[in-house]
Amino acid sequence: MPATDEFSAPEAAALAGVTYRQLDYWARRGWIVPSHVTEGPDRRRTYALSEVIRLGALGHLGRSGLDVAGYGTATGRLDVPERAGFVIVWETTSKSMSVSRAKDLCRLGRTPGQYVVFDPTTVLVNVLRQLSKDRSERPRRRRFTSAYKLAVLNEYERATDPGAKSELLRREGLHTSHLVLWRRASEAGKLLAD
Repeated sequence: MPATDEFSAPEAAALAGVTYRQLDYWARRGWIVPSHVTEGPDRRRTYALSEVIRLGALGHLGRSGLDVAGYGTATGRLDVPERAGFVIVWETTSKSMSVSRAKDLCRLGRTPGQYVVFDPTTVLVNVLRQLSKDRSERPRRRRFTSAYKLAVLNEYERATDPGAKSELLRREGLHTSHLVLWRRASEAGKLLAD
């Protein structure tokens, strides 16, 4: 599993099976720390795979009925492997937690409610699906050449039949705001043919 991949906060929450609101709350509490934060007005947090696994663990803990606040800090700092074959085990009677190999689960006591176990396999499968998606499937921002902009502006100005201007915008997948910006650039002399 590549360790260099990082996920935006909404992606990390979706992959871990928690809400963005929960992620944001846990991040503000310091339980889940983003691996990278960009500075500036559009501040973005990104999370590595280990943080996504910890997010899934906290979500599982909450769904199991345990007090997340009692285990939040320790779970957020837990060293988790970024692979399958392990589980996170919380012991409710002693308020301790550990990471174990999945095959060692049979050694746990049989007292009902004494242990809560989180298997990160679902989170890892979600991450693998996300990573295996072809990056080209994601929508890309369209780029327009100056020649294209001028040609569309000229055709728009020449359209006189009823509905012809709307038809042009639909055909080209444009909005009137495109034309307003392009016209201003053209009048300012910033839109020259290539």
